[in-house]
Amino acid sequence: MKILRNLKSNGLKEMPILRRLPYASLRIRLILLVLLAIIPALLIFFYNATILYQREADRVETDVLILTRLVASREEQLIEGARQLLITMAQLSAVRSGNSEVCNARLSELLELYQRYSGFGVATAGGEVICSTVPLDRPMNVTNRAWFQRAVQTRDFSVGDYQIGRTSGEGIFVFSYPIVNSAGQIQGVIFAVTQLAKLNELANEAPLPGGAVLIIIDRNGTILTHYPHSEEWVGQTLPDAPLIKLILSNEEGQAEVAGLDGEVRLYAFTPLNSTIETGLYLAAGIPKDIAFAEVEAIWTRNLIWLEIIGLLALLAAWFGSDYFILRQVRVLIHASHRLRSDLSARTGLSHSEGELGRLAQAFDQMAASLEQVEEELRLSNAELEQRVIERTAELQMINQQLEREILERKQVEETLRESEARFRTVFEATAIGIALANLEGKIIATNPAFQKMLGYTEEEMLKLSLADFTHPADLKATQELFQTVVTGQQDHYQLEKRYQRKDGATVWGNLSVSLIRSIQGYPHFTIGMVADITARKQMEAELSEVRRRLTESREAERLHLAQELHDGPIQDLYGVSYRLNGLWDGLQDEVSRGQLVAAQATLQRLIQELRTLCGE
Repeated sequence: MKILRNLKSNGLKEMPILRRLPYASLRIRLILLVLLAIIPALLIFFYNATILYQREADRVETDVLILTRLVASREEQLIEGARQLLITMAQLSAVRSGNSEVCNARLSELLELYQRYSGFGVATAGGEVICSTVPLDRPMNVTNRAWFQRAVQTRDFSVGDYQIGRTSGEGIFVFSYPIVNSAGQIQGVIFAVTQLAKLNELANEAPLPGGAVLIIIDRNGTILTHYPHSEEWVGQTLPDAPLIKLILSNEEGQAEVAGLDGEVRLYAFTPLNSTIETGLYLAAGIPKDIAFAEVEAIWTRNLIWLEIIGLLALLAAWFGSDYFILRQVRVLIHASHRLRSDLSARTGLSHSEGELGRLAQAFDQMAASLEQVEEELRLSNAELEQRVIERTAELQMINQQLEREILERKQVEETLRESEARFRTVFEATAIGIALANLEGKIIATNPAFQKMLGYTEEEMLKLSLADFTHPADLKATQELFQTVVTGQQDHYQLEKRYQRKDGATVWGNLSVSLIRSIQGYPHFTIGMVADITARKQMEAELSEVRRRLTESREAERLHLAQELHDGPIQDLYGVSYRLNGLWDGLQDEVSRGQLVAAQATLQRLIQELRTLCGE
């Protein structure tokens, strides 16, 4: 009956509380599940919408760039036509003759044929305009004009900057080409003038969608063409405008940027180059709402259908949950209330294969087994008490084992303290210097012998590292060997090295360094033992000096002997050899001459041996 009391006091009392919770209703939970099922569809929808939007953006950017290049090609044809025309005109004899009347007549005839230009002219190499289709009321010099300077400097076709015509007072654009004589020298520049209105006419003819913008600028950021509203923008120089700054810094590309009127559009831009660099740039922009109108319509239509489907699914969950689930659940709740006072209570539901059927079967089986569980619980309590007794005995044995281990640990600690005391005695009393250093070379302990050897106090040593009192000549070798120990390449090394005392004196030491590892086997610190060998090193130096002096004395004696041999016997032998050579003509028989040759050979061998002895 204890199980039943627990069930009444815990589980059954909580059911009214659960009913009051906002998400305890099965119907609400089913609706939440439906919503969770709809979420992936929403995510897929938004993902596909993002992909579709990105693809549309890529397509729009590509279309804008293609449109920009198409318009640019028409503008480039205009520039290339001007270039070809000026090249041809530069070869005309009337232009090259320098005769103003003949030149003016010929240029006027050409202007009738090419009415897209507002005027032609020729300037000398000094910039003086000698002929022009536009009458001049006074002499004109164009050396300060950009188109003239570029034509002279590049010796090729050039395009000028935006300027206001002196006679027309309107915005014009000048193309120029140098006139080169047979000697290869520039004798003048021929130029063609076109009104900016011509460029605006080409822009107006471009196949642009509604709301689109097309502009042409020069290298200075001056607006040459602006469609629409050309009269508002043409002639303004706006190098700091975001769009113009972007065009001048990148030359060709696409970007979403605010236009000159402040409206954000998708822009594509490209330079206007024919066969040369012209310094002109064309850009076309399309508003985002127009560019993405179609994809936004598709997105809105799909979202409406998704909302309709979601609403239908929620309605099905609301009404279907009552018929298929909530009726059986209410029967189970009623049976659970009866179970408080009557263990024979049953649900009366069919034990089908469904989840609710298996739940009813489990509930009925639980009610039937409650009394059996109560009896088993009594038996389990008796068995548990026996296990407690047995476990208590085991714990007593474990406690005794722990006491023995604690005693053994105390003995080990006492032995360790005695070992440390012996080490401390040796550390303090030994005549050999001992120093402990960490893995970075910082001193952590020294004995009195080491302190006396270097003239530092213990407190001063703790502020130093190995490099601070190592002689500079031995520092590199010391650090390299120390690193081999710290990194575990070797456990110890030995080295004779020099130390610098606190007073600046140098002492020699025979150093032996070992690596001390932790219990886990990792490098912990190093211990170095140093024997003072300064006296031995001094004796070795004195002995070396004695040997050096003895060697020098022997060498001086050898040189003195060599000098005496060279100045005495060797010179005498050379004289004998000379006199023997004089006897050759007086000897007639072959035997005497053979003996003379043998004597000469013996004499030369003797001279050579003496020269070798002298070190020559």
